[in-house]
Amino acid sequence: MAKRVTKKNIGKCCLECSKFIDIKKDHYVQLSTYNREISPDDHAFFHFQCWVDYFNKRVENKMKANVRFMQERALQLFDNPMIKSLLEQVQGSEIALNMLKTPINTDVLVSKEKVKKQIQNDRKQKRAGKKRKA
Repeated sequence: MAKRVTKKNIGKCCLECSKFIDIKKDHYVQLSTYNREISPDDHAFFHFQCWVDYFNKRVENKMKANVRFMQERALQLFDNPMIKSLLEQVQGSEIALNMLKTPINTDVLVSKEKVKKQIQNDRKQKRAGKKRKA
C-alpha cells in the first residue's frame, strides 16, 4: 500500500541550494517569523552547511558595506578645506589617504576554511571531553 503524502511528511526546499531537505534525516536550520498582525507566518529552511555558507556570505557583505561607508565618510572629511589644511602639516597623511582609497581585498579577510577547521576542531575537543567524563 502506498504511503499517503501529507503536509507533515513532505520535505522542505533549501533556500540557498534549492535542493530537497529530508526533515527526518538531514541536519537543517529553520528560520521562522511570527508576525500575524502584519503578515502571515514565514518559514525558511536551509541545509546546515548551506546555512553556514549563507550566514558567512551575509556577514562578509555587511562588513564590506560598513567599511565602504566608513571609507566614504573619511574621504569626505579629508576633502574638507579646514581638515585638509591641518593634515598638510602632519607627516604621513598622504599614506593614510592612500590607505582609505584602496578597495577591500578578500585575501586580507580571514579564510573561511581556517574558520571551518577551527570550529570542527573545537567540536571534536568538546566531544572527546564528554566521552572522558562519562
